[in-house]
Amino acid sequence: MSEKIEREMRFVLTDGEYEAFKERARYWKDYIRTGRAVHELTVMYDNPNPEYSFYSKDVDGRLRVRTVKPGTADIFPAVTEPGGALLTWKQRIPELTGDQIHREKEIEAQISAEEIDAVILLLEQVLKCPRVSSYERNRETFYMGGVEVASDLFPYGHVVELELKQGEERELKEMAEALGLKEERTSRLSCDDMYRKLCEYEGICEKNDILFCDEQMPKLNTYLEGEEVCRR
Repeated sequence: MSEKIEREMRFVLTDGEYEAFKERARYWKDYIRTGRAVHELTVMYDNPNPEYSFYSKDVDGRLRVRTVKPGTADIFPAVTEPGGALLTWKQRIPELTGDQIHREKEIEAQISAEEIDAVILLLEQVLKCPRVSSYERNRETFYMGGVEVASDLFPYGHVVELELKQGEERELKEMAEALGLKEERTSRLSCDDMYRKLCEYEGICEKNDILFCDEQMPKLNTYLEGEEVCRR
């Protein structure tokens, strides 16, 4: 386990734009698919000391437990077994923001399926980390050269992330262009920040958990077809 700098581009898409993206990706010559779509549940936790809240502007980080539902995938790229999880820390880097490429410090630790309950007990009952929120998504991951492409369906709509695994940052923008992903659809908003923005736009009372079963879930389609995509 070590700290690394994650470099990615994030795009929010209408249903129609997502279908066009899928068609382009299907015919890419170096397309390598890693498995069926997986269902993920991610839970966010805060620092038990409010003075050092991870959500403060000084810290601006996220501590998360990310699990994949057993039986939903052949391969979960970042975890060694279906039913496993990741304990992750992500922190924005203000001095490296300002363009389309999103850069964050990232630390990940793999958790086996048998250890998940123990890790959650340590976080919640021993360390007293407050549970802040959660979100569901269905994710399919594939590779195009040195770029990992994550195709996400959130309860509110489609998000595509391009993460540079090897090579130069310019390759991210070149890949985005090859896949028909437009600059005006880039966003540096996290999934919970995007959800909050959509709730505000549609006049919906936001909840702590972003779930597929929520019948009042706002929709990206409504927002993207109504005005320009929001940028952080």
